[in-house]
Amino acid sequence: MRSEGQWQVRYVPRERNLIADVLAKLCRAWKSSLLIFDVPPNEVLGVLQQDKAS
Repeated sequence: MRSEGQWQVRYVPRERNLIADVLAKLCRAWKSSLLIFDVPPNEVLGVLQQDKAS
């Protein structure tokens, strides 16, 4: 992290960052070090719709 410049770490409640929470859980379940999505996974589509509506 030091070689990448300046970093700022701050807490974001899960309720305000649901997409990241769902993606993190997916990565843990799939046990892969890198996942690239061309389209949103089915698991996040509902969360995306909720976020778009609010």
